[in-house]
Amino acid sequence: MPNRRPTIFYLIRELWSRGDKAISPDLLIAHHALQQQRMLLLAQQLKRGHWRQMIGQKLAINRDQIGRLGDGVELVDIRKIARHFSPIVAAGMSQRMEYDAGMPFQITTTRHFSAAHQLRLYDGSLEPLHGHNWKVKVTVSAAKLDEIGVVMDFHELERRVNRIVEPMHNRNLNDLAPFKSINPSTENVAVHIAQKLDLPQGVKLESVEVWETSENSAVFRS
Repeated sequence: MPNRRPTIFYLIRELWSRGDKAISPDLLIAHHALQQQRMLLLAQQLKRGHWRQMIGQKLAINRDQIGRLGDGVELVDIRKIARHFSPIVAAGMSQRMEYDAGMPFQITTTRHFSAAHQLRLYDGSLEPLHGHNWKVKVTVSAAKLDEIGVVMDFHELERRVNRIVEPMHNRNLNDLAPFKSINPSTENVAVHIAQKLDLPQGVKLESVEVWETSENSAVFRS
């Protein structure tokens, strides 16, 4: 029979059975428990070290590879990029929000109206009078935000576009002054809105897109 290493409990039993009271069984049991706890902590430390080593290997980057990747690439110091600062003052807060220069902000509003029209065709004849539910999308921009952190107030943009769109609502566009001498095409409706739109200082018109159907639209870009 192969020799087996005696367990701690076997040793305690043998010592106690021989009347050796110098060694307390409670003390030996406590010592055994402490040794087990130390072994458990050691195993946990080894496991954590193993994972740290694996993660380090995954994330390790060869410096020579970095050098090769950097050949011919111009590095930019982001601290030298020009920035605007837009103060935000609302609800008792005062903050400054950073954003890169040369990246203007854009906002868009969409309005609707219903109107009829008939185009004069290439042979000079008029197509049958018909109506559409038109949709207008106006986009404006600004190089920087104003003192409250916006390009302009959305409702103000809506009001300014409405002043142009509302006179066309429920009308025959052919009867309106802007289209007396030109076809009331989708393209010309977009141009009309763009030319009539008045914007605050510092705000620029980007585009006017007009749909006469859900599938067909025309865009005028400023």
